Amino acid sequence: MRLVFFGDSFSYGQGYPDCKLNSYDDVKAPSQFGWCPQVADILSCEYLNNSYPASSNQQILHDLRKYSRQPDDFIVIQWSYADRDMILNPKGITQIIPNFTGKLFERYYQVHSDHDMNYRSDLAIEHAALLLRDHKHLMLSNNRFYRPVDSLITGFEMDHCMDAWEDGHPGPMTNIEWAALVANMIKEKGP
Repeated sequence: MRLVFFGDSFSYGQGYPDCKLNSYDDVKAPSQFGWCPQVADILSCEYLNNSYPASSNQQILHDLRKYSRQPDDFIVIQWSYADRDMILNPKGITQIIPNFTGKLFERYYQVHSDHDMNYRSDLAIEHAALLLRDHKHLMLSNNRFYRPVDSLITGFEMDHCMDAWEDGHPGPMTNIEWAALVANMIKEKGP
């Protein structure tokens, strides 16, 4: 079994020294110390971390759709916040995040409501559930979604952190706890 992770900065390992960002233009490989590699260590299996800082649920779904799943892959998705989005263009992805500044972001949030963004996030999660219906997977939420999705597990929000880095991301103790929780959930589902 190989674990394949998708998510935002929480599963990327933001805050650890090996992937600390000065800006989103400075993205490196995901941390070797976050909860994702710790899950792989606990389960003694190889892993691939496709997480990216500031990802929206639409970007996570986009990355999942592009990824060529192997039969022995166990997919773990940690969903992001509903108020994020992406614009796909020929040059790549423009991330839409509330704290980003500029005319594009201001204009985007003028025409998109919380209702619209929650609905789009729900659609991304439901789409992923359909894509993975015949594949071993686990979906974790770091947000509170309005509509239930059968396989969505909550409890990975910022208010469930034992500690945090200076930049507010889950700290080492939280990553250890989350790794143990996720490893146990994967063991329950079986390889």
